[in-house]
Amino acid sequence: MHVDPEIRPVSKDHLPSFLRKAFEVYEGSLGGKRVVFAANRDAESVSATEIKKQLQALEGQYRKRALFVSMTMSALRRNRLVEQGVPFIVPGKQMYVPSLLLDLRESFRKSDPLAKRSESLSPIAQAILFHHLLAPTVEGRTSAYCARKLKISTMSALRGFHELERFELGEIRKSGRLDAILFEQDLAKLFQSAKPLLRSPVRGTKYIFGTSADYKVKFGGESALSRLTNLGPPKLPVYAIAATKWKQVASNYGWAEVSPGDAAFIVETWWYDPASLSSDADVDRLSLYAQFAGNSDDRVAKSADELLEGFHWWKA
Repeated sequence: MHVDPEIRPVSKDHLPSFLRKAFEVYEGSLGGKRVVFAANRDAESVSATEIKKQLQALEGQYRKRALFVSMTMSALRRNRLVEQGVPFIVPGKQMYVPSLLLDLRESFRKSDPLAKRSESLSPIAQAILFHHLLAPTVEGRTSAYCARKLKISTMSALRGFHELERFELGEIRKSGRLDAILFEQDLAKLFQSAKPLLRSPVRGTKYIFGTSADYKVKFGGESALSRLTNLGPPKLPVYAIAATKWKQVASNYGWAEVSPGDAAFIVETWWYDPASLSSDADVDRLSLYAQFAGNSDDRVAKSADELLEGFHWWKA
């Protein structure tokens, strides 16, 4: 792309106050045509629809094509701007100006810390995603809210936000002084995008001699799967707790690990707290799906798929 090196700031004195506050405005050329560049370093809290309206207002003021400029841009924000037909430039990285027949181009540096680093979500990012799918909101949720609900630190929630944004599953915006995560409103589309990245929530499996009656744990594993689908129950009851609670719970209730043949029940320890995603006697359906999807036992795999039928947004 060729941009006139004599790009210069232009006067904003005649603009309405909302436009003066929203952008720094520059004039230059692109593709041989004079345009104005509307730069905003903190536009993540503004919707793509609102940016489109603001650019149209600028075009009316300057009588030139207006382009949105941002130094950084999440993949989700990029997609929403493209859907709205909003022309934009991320200097040195991305460009989308359909009116000038300039295509979107993208180049991620190898050292870019936003590059995808793994083939699956971390447990925290997955828990944040599942919390949204189980109780969706269009307003988004802050890192402090997710930390409280999922029983994790605010910093851990924020790391989960950034990971979800790296995988193009969410978009971080400011909500007051805090960061908030927003997701695709089509929940079925969001889940389909996340499916290849899901991981089993189970960290370890313990065969236990003792009694579970004194400790109110959730049904997990094949016990939960049998209670929520048509699958028959397993030989031994299966329960689920957070791995961080295992030692304390085992000590408090006298649970002893034994060989499978001597066990009274099974405890699966999870990477995240199953109680944070379910208020019922069973673990949540999405985590259970992540555990059993694609299982080598066709009956179990089919039952995992059956779990999704409980969501109004799911379309098989």
